[in-house]
Amino acid sequence: MFFYTGVNCDIRHTFKGLNMLNKKKIVDAKNDSNGCVIAVKLEGNSTFTNLNTAIGMAKKGIIDAVVVNPKKGNGYLRTRPDGITKNNLDSLAK
Repeated sequence: MFFYTGVNCDIRHTFKGLNMLNKKKIVDAKNDSNGCVIAVKLEGNSTFTNLNTAIGMAKKGIIDAVVVNPKKGNGYLRTRPDGITKNNLDSLAK
């Protein structure tokens, strides 16, 4: 479904009833002592969300992230590929 408004066509894409522009962005991440990301902070939140919860939220389209499901092992969370490394989870957690 698409929404068009204004002369310049402000296009807003919706996916399964959620406006793509309203997804929460990941703004920070937290590592454990081994350097593995264990939690993320979402835009507008003051606390961190554990990684398993964030993965579930990404699958539901609530946060702006991608869940990668490898053939072997567990799925993991990534920020959307945009060519900018400073907003990758590993970079945010430093």
